[in-house]
Amino acid sequence: MVRWIFVGVGTIVLAGITYGAPQLQQGSQQHPSRTTGAQPPVYKNNTQNNGTSELFAYPEDQSIIDSKQNAKNRTPVYIPNRCQKNEILYPGDQESDWVCDCKPTFVYHPPTRQCYQLFTQAFCSDGYMVTLQPDAKQPDCVENSCFKPNSTIVPFNGDCVQLNAYYDRCSHGQLKKIVSVREDDNQLGCVNISDVPDHKTVLTVMEVERMTSANRGTAVNRNRRQ
Repeated sequence: MVRWIFVGVGTIVLAGITYGAPQLQQGSQQHPSRTTGAQPPVYKNNTQNNGTSELFAYPEDQSIIDSKQNAKNRTPVYIPNRCQKNEILYPGDQESDWVCDCKPTFVYHPPTRQCYQLFTQAFCSDGYMVTLQPDAKQPDCVENSCFKPNSTIVPFNGDCVQLNAYYDRCSHGQLKKIVSVREDDNQLGCVNISDVPDHKTVLTVMEVERMTSANRGTAVNRNRRQ
């Protein structure tokens, strides 16, 4: 008699669990809840044999111009294949706001829809280089008196010098500087190499997650500054 009572109670409990639990529709998946945050859209590498994905992100230097910095001083990043050539992801003022725009000292050219390094030939004809005049909305081509095919030789202080390379007349004692584009006025000058934007260290997945949060933001093309 006792055995049959236990069997009956077990049947009732099992039925309650089975019919009381939420049912998933066929073909649907139940996803764990995600925390909100500001992680930029990721580039995934699915070529590994074990099917896992890796995230590659390169932190970029903050702009030295106060007006170009975002409100919360989040770090711009470069993620392969996420933006167009010569563009990086800039964090906006909102937590999930990430936008693609030209790298510092690069200028956007609407007809070709690309970003180009200032003082290079870029989209210009032979013998010309691209510049951006103060308060101009679009870049322009000006004559390069030092032009050489397949090179980045530019006129500077009466000499023909290599762009983004050390220049003796930019040296001050043991401090050596390069001829590069100044971000504050988009003109050539002697620039400390540490101030030239460049890709740094490759971050691991865990490092990126610590730098941002678990949720993906939305990357869009911002209104071009130039």
